[in-house]
Amino acid sequence: MASTEKHSPVPIQACLRAIEITDTGNLRIKKVYFVVVSLDDCVVAESERKSNENSSLHWPEKHIFEVHPSSTVIIKLYRESRFPGVKHLVGEHIGKVVDLLENGGTSMDLKDEYGVVIVPKLELDILATIGTVLQITKSIMDVVSKANPILQASWTVLSTVYNAIQEVELQDDSVRELAESLRELLGIAKENSRLLVIEDTTNVIDDIGRMSLKVTSLIYEYTRPNFSWRALKSQLSKDLKDRIGKCQKACVELREKLQIRLILETSKMTKEIKNHSANIQIMLDIIKDDKLAEEIWKWLSAPDSSGNYNAALGKRQAGTCDWFLNGKWFDDIEQEAGLLWIKGTAGCGKTILW
Repeated sequence: MASTEKHSPVPIQACLRAIEITDTGNLRIKKVYFVVVSLDDCVVAESERKSNENSSLHWPEKHIFEVHPSSTVIIKLYRESRFPGVKHLVGEHIGKVVDLLENGGTSMDLKDEYGVVIVPKLELDILATIGTVLQITKSIMDVVSKANPILQASWTVLSTVYNAIQEVELQDDSVRELAESLRELLGIAKENSRLLVIEDTTNVIDDIGRMSLKVTSLIYEYTRPNFSWRALKSQLSKDLKDRIGKCQKACVELREKLQIRLILETSKMTKEIKNHSANIQIMLDIIKDDKLAEEIWKWLSAPDSSGNYNAALGKRQAGTCDWFLNGKWFDDIEQEAGLLWIKGTAGCGKTILW
């Protein structure tokens, strides 16, 4: 399987161990297929070509590449054309790296350009290791909010480091305080993973996630077997002390920034609640006004007299009022285009005159 390397700011290595299509019912028989895996539009893996002879396709080759938890992964299935160098896109899947790393692999649908599922089940067998020594742990992954992929990676690293330092007491106050500060920050960040992002400013939650990776790297260095004898004697190297000091300062700044964002978020939510309440009151007033307008309109509307007219017309006898309509007086009125006003109370018989 061919590959290209791509450096990531977060030291996570992924090992793609196998790709399998368990249902090839929609694929053409005896055609050659291959899979291309891309991260953020950069191809990191391309499988060998295989002919669709059975009910499934399997690519068992191993491949290692670096990933960022928030990266977008694109898996595309191609079919080779009979013309050299020509390939046809059969289907693709677009998702996040964290979704693949969470369970050591995943099953997904491949859809064509119209959104129709072509391959109902493509499986990836993928294993992730953080750096060369830290392993992803599922227990923390189940607890952490899925809203922020950087926090997922941070909590994963921390869980492994904290398991390691259970056997090594943190004798140095600066290291211990750094670990506690980071735990506090990550705890707040985990509960507020959708914190307000202000335009043209950094994302505080992402900053905390990146800082946690730096801090856990320092803590791991402190607890390494070849370093622990110095740690127990509180004899930290000048370089490590300087780096710890910088991290402590950065944690303080992040805590202050996080507190400001929490205040802004609370203020924003308060305004939204007030605006929502005001909108509800306006709607109630409109409903009340509409009801009053309906009652006034009903009161002003003229009564429907068609029923009375039809009933009276049905009772009219032939020849009614002919003496008047055929008389000279009525002819004079018509010739002069005059106005004939018939006065009478309701029901006196005006309607049936003609």
